[in-house]
Amino acid sequence: MSSGFLYKKRWNQNLAGFTVIELILLLCGAGLVLILLIPVYKTAKERATQRSTMADMRQWANAISAYITDYGSAPANPRGRMTYKKPILKELLPYFSALRWNDWWGHPYRIWTGQGNQAYGLNTMDGKDFIIASLGEDESQEYWIYDPAHQEAGFYPLAEDKDFAKDIVLWNNQFIHRPKLKRDP
Repeated sequence: MSSGFLYKKRWNQNLAGFTVIELILLLCGAGLVLILLIPVYKTAKERATQRSTMADMRQWANAISAYITDYGSAPANPRGRMTYKKPILKELLPYFSALRWNDWWGHPYRIWTGQGNQAYGLNTMDGKDFIIASLGEDESQEYWIYDPAHQEAGFYPLAEDKDFAKDIVLWNNQFIHRPKLKRDP
């Protein structure tokens, strides 16, 4: 009986809680870790948003290219604005397995098809040309101009948060303005 009593006594002596100072230090440490991880999380989220938007733009380009193969020219959408009532959506619907007319920031894509479009300094010469753009996080169109002599000039590094607001532009199945990738020169 006495050995059980000694065991209980030792167990109670070894049982100690956190002091107030230890709890404060623990909470400060956890807060510091969160403060350091929030920008990393935001950047990773925005990069994933850009990648998903670019993948959707490829689906649009593939649908338009298939439509051109079938009909000889792209469906008309000369002003670039996209809404759910646009005829271009009805014409391209059979070429999609899933249709998403907003980019991953929630803004409608801009799609220019047909002749005579001047978006981003591109002059679409025939009915087979098309331009697909996402206006980025802030949904304001950049006044960037494409230079065919310096194609890599359209690739921008993701150095700051404001770089996620830049446009992503695909012209005839080729990205001409987009974030720089590791494989780029």
